[in-house]
Amino acid sequence: LRCTSCDFDVVSFEDAAWDEGKAGVEYMFFRNNYPVEEKMRALVLPARGARAYCCQCSWRTASPVTREAVGAASGSLRWVCGGH
Repeated sequence: LRCTSCDFDVVSFEDAAWDEGKAGVEYMFFRNNYPVEEKMRALVLPARGARAYCCQCSWRTASPVTREAVGAASGSLRWVCGGH
């Protein structure tokens, strides 16, 4: 996946969720730490079966109980297939 807003690849962390708590992830966290995996893992929580996704400007946690359409025509995410 690639973001059409920031023009960066979308990275993911398996069996993980973004920490959305009081001191959790926010826009500047990704602007300052993307794409350094070690730095981004600081706000990743273990979550069996979930996957944490991010680019430099957006982030989402997907799990078996949450479903969201991801693409330029739906929602606030601007993630599209970057090719194979």
